[in-house]
Amino acid sequence: MADSELRRHVAVVSGVLVLCMVCAAGLPLLMQFYVLPNWTSSEQRCGNELRISCAGIIVARPITQEVCEAAGCCWVENSTIQSCYHKFPAALKYHLDHATQSKNLWLNLRTEGYVNSSLLRGIVKNLVVKTQMMSNYHVQVCIADASAKSQRTTCKPPGEVSANKSASLSPEYYVKFGDSTDMPEYDEPFYLKIQRKSSNNRTLFNTKLGALLVTEDVLELTTILPSRNLYGLGLTSSTSLRHTMSSKWTLLNRISFGDDGNGWPGVHPFYLCVENDGKAHGVLLDTKSIIHVETTRYPTVTFRILNTSSVSIHVFLGPTPADVIKQMTAFVGRPKLPPIWALGFHVCRYDLKNAYEVISGLREKGVPHESDCISSKFTSEIPYVLPVSDDEKQWKNLTALLKQQGQKLLLVHTPHVPMNETYNDKPYHPFVSAKRDGILMGDDGHSVRAVPLSSMADLSYGVVDVFSKHYPSWVNENYKEAYDETPFDGILLDQNTPVDMSRPEPINQYKDPPPYKTRCSNNSVNFPFVDFGPELLFKNTVCMDVPHRDTAALHYALHNTYGLKNTQVVTKSVANVTKNKSRQMFFASMSTHTGSGTYGGHFGSGYKATWTMLQTSLVHMLEMSLYGVPMYGSAVCGSEGDPSYDLCSRWYQLSALSSFMFTSRRAGEAPVDPYSLTYMRDVARHNIQIRYTLLDYMHTQLMLFSADGEPFLRPVFFEYPTDRTARKITRQFFLGSALMAAPVMTADMSLAKVYFPKDSFYNFFTRQQMSVDKTDRWLGVLASEYEPALFIRAGHILPVRRPNVTVALTQKNPFSLMVATKKADKGKSLAQGLVYIDDGVSMKTSFTAKILFRKEPYTTKNPEKTYALEILPKPQSTPNAEVNVGVEKLIILGLGIHKAPTSVRANNCSVNKDSYVYKFKTDSLIVTNLATQCNVSLGSKHMIKIVF
Repeated sequence: MADSELRRHVAVVSGVLVLCMVCAAGLPLLMQFYVLPNWTSSEQRCGNELRISCAGIIVARPITQEVCEAAGCCWVENSTIQSCYHKFPAALKYHLDHATQSKNLWLNLRTEGYVNSSLLRGIVKNLVVKTQMMSNYHVQVCIADASAKSQRTTCKPPGEVSANKSASLSPEYYVKFGDSTDMPEYDEPFYLKIQRKSSNNRTLFNTKLGALLVTEDVLELTTILPSRNLYGLGLTSSTSLRHTMSSKWTLLNRISFGDDGNGWPGVHPFYLCVENDGKAHGVLLDTKSIIHVETTRYPTVTFRILNTSSVSIHVFLGPTPADVIKQMTAFVGRPKLPPIWALGFHVCRYDLKNAYEVISGLREKGVPHESDCISSKFTSEIPYVLPVSDDEKQWKNLTALLKQQGQKLLLVHTPHVPMNETYNDKPYHPFVSAKRDGILMGDDGHSVRAVPLSSMADLSYGVVDVFSKHYPSWVNENYKEAYDETPFDGILLDQNTPVDMSRPEPINQYKDPPPYKTRCSNNSVNFPFVDFGPELLFKNTVCMDVPHRDTAALHYALHNTYGLKNTQVVTKSVANVTKNKSRQMFFASMSTHTGSGTYGGHFGSGYKATWTMLQTSLVHMLEMSLYGVPMYGSAVCGSEGDPSYDLCSRWYQLSALSSFMFTSRRAGEAPVDPYSLTYMRDVARHNIQIRYTLLDYMHTQLMLFSADGEPFLRPVFFEYPTDRTARKITRQFFLGSALMAAPVMTADMSLAKVYFPKDSFYNFFTRQQMSVDKTDRWLGVLASEYEPALFIRAGHILPVRRPNVTVALTQKNPFSLMVATKKADKGKSLAQGLVYIDDGVSMKTSFTAKILFRKEPYTTKNPEKTYALEILPKPQSTPNAEVNVGVEKLIILGLGIHKAPTSVRANNCSVNKDSYVYKFKTDSLIVTNLATQCNVSLGSKHMIKIVF
């Protein structure tokens, strides 16, 4: 038998064996997934794959096997675990009582006869379910206590859809409430099922298996997922973008130091699920509450929402991942477009020590540096610092230097107020006015005394109540005073979770019997009955039972949105303060929530200088883009700890390709800016310069996100949703659709292992087309600390500029256009791009320029091989004299002609022959002096023809 024939037979046999193994391993799971238990059957089962805790509904403690089973739950015990979990279907379920129409249902609770109800928590007996079609691809379902006032607000969608519009909709979904195809049958068990019509009625949201319960403490629901490709529900400490099933975590806004997954500053109860055929959908839980999330391998996801009797569920049908984000941000609000200078490099400091030396030193060493941000220690105690002559002199010198060098000033503020009536024999106005207006958190005249990070030992601090009706006027008053003293360009809101580093005892509230000895009161608010993880809810933040007087709510009901409210009030206040002043302000907040992107970015802090935290920061960066908060950054080289050269250089590299790049260190930590950290200077400068080269492209992509909801930083699977390998990739991402990055995220690596989807790519630095094996699309690519693994995707045109030391100076340089061609029919575009340009100050004057590159068809009038690049601005405009819109150079990759052109013309202007050259090694054509010789710019129409 010939070798080829033998290999063919071996391949066939091997394929059959693999198929058998897959079937043997996967069939039981498939059967379990698709053959669901029958609700009408009396049989209820305890499964190995599906274990959803019952602990939250049982009153008795400790929970023994006898108690567990009497409550209608399953008990499992072995050498490593004792657990009480729901049967499926659950022994407690709601049944349909009546309905006024197909979208409004009333339910009542029933339990199986063997359940001892005296063991259960107070469970809400009657629920109302309301459905609202928001669009053809967006549906809202609200579940609420039928007797609660909350249903009137929670179940009314913002911007009620009119009857006329609703009648004209042709939704891509079915909403069902049981096994029936139309209206649910009365007296039958209720469950919610949302299906996509165009995918053979594939079920996307399904509560059939898990318990759907509302108790006095928590609302619990479980949905079956159509695949294991689950993303979002952050922020957590994970180093993987795709969730690992059988996991638990808590969505709780609090400062984290990377030592656990129970809370990060940033709570976003939204997930994206990519189905096995590449279609995607998203689910948003519209709630302010703290949420515990649990996944199983089934796959399911369970939500336990603290202190609520209602939840509004929004399902977005996509069908592409990008479509889901567009639909979600259309609902919660598109992200705010930042000024282009905000994309520069920012250096934040804890105090004024060496500030003048660092700022002037960075300029002397040629390191791009956009703004200096004075951190919390200085700004929160500015009245204590300014009266001292040395500090006042340093402050004035610093601000004068920034102005002289054309740089910006950012203030970093916390919600903590030093609690001193006077300073230097004068009233300390921020505290006096806060006390007068009653805007400090507390009860009965006793203000909460919190301990912020890096606090002064001789000061006590109060925490402002951002929900107070007097808080906006207090903010207006204080920011006006600060702005009149020294005009600033933006605010970074730090520690607004809010932080309180008073240390509770390291106890576990579920094993130790009360009373507990901590700084917070012993009650079900600070110590909820439901297991929310091993950490106390008030770890690193204020007690959960602190009242917000003007809302009649306790803190735990508003905690996750404290930072969002803080941001809303501050951005409005600063807009009032700077009214009629042509300044583009930038805002970012440590604590974010649904909708935060409409106000600004995310100020990532709390990352230790470790490789694990670098990997986590990449996950956070990509997740924040999913949540509609694209201006995310983590402190370069970590906020604390001693980073190695290898780690710090790779962090600079990643941050240079993120939206928001800054350094920020805790008090007492050594600075890591490129001037202070001398051994990092060259590497940092080179990577920041790469960033400044790409500023216009990055700003254009952020404009598209702001205008249309098209994400800027996006996972690989966004561009290739049917590629199964792409769905598992975390350490690669796209910047827009034109650039793919593969940062090195592990120690002692000079090669990046890069996956190239079925497409063509060019190396950004060498300009050579990547040669990839068609079967194994992984390739090791050299990635030094100076040059990250960065690739231009074929079919795109990338605008770049020569970098300078500030964004404004960079914008004085003309454009180069990198044209990455792809194969296409004659007359069709080989590459295209878009550039957005504004005046960099007020954003009132702006335009976009579309750029097309194509091969012209042969005609009798055009017998030569001709290529055309067309510039189409809309409108034809020039923002101002400070922004150069000239196009000086073309770099055209991958033409495959292997010779220089015979002529290049821009409109009616001939380009000198010594201004273009063909590089055979990289198969690239370079044309220079276009603006100099022919006045080519993005601000007016141009046709550049290249003839071979």
